[in-house]
Amino acid sequence: MSFFTKKSVNEHKTIDLNKLMRLAGEVEESATDGLVSAESMEELSADLGVPQEQLYAGLGMAGSASMKLEHDVAFVVCTGGCQGSGALACVSELLNLRDDLVDEGSAAFDVIPAHCLNRCQSAPVVEVRSDDGTAVLAKATPESLTEAVGELFD
Repeated sequence: MSFFTKKSVNEHKTIDLNKLMRLAGEVEESATDGLVSAESMEELSADLGVPQEQLYAGLGMAGSASMKLEHDVAFVVCTGGCQGSGALACVSELLNLRDDLVDEGSAAFDVIPAHCLNRCQSAPVVEVRSDDGTAVLAKATPESLTEAVGELFD
């Protein structure tokens, strides 16, 4: 491989675009005043028999709905092109970690899908947003997100 040739690695399965758009429509229909809560995403997942991370990817494509912010910290995950690099596994891990914090009665965070964060060379990309600013986790993995959540919430 030449120095100037970028090797593209898409090891993870992506959601078919037609399915993704159907999920975006389902999420938009479930929105109240253009907002979707984490609780409503969980309910819609159960109703449709679709994994939550797929619904979050659909929300990332939705034009008329967005995530209702409920916490001071948000993990924003690229669920567009980053799917092929493992973004959906990252969303799944973040949802599990958030649920654990909520179950413990601890402070938690929001998980916000974004169609693109314009950092494709570092896929999958996750931004951590808080009152202190924004940090970028490049080439995020479920393990690196577990570590980041531990640092923020322990």
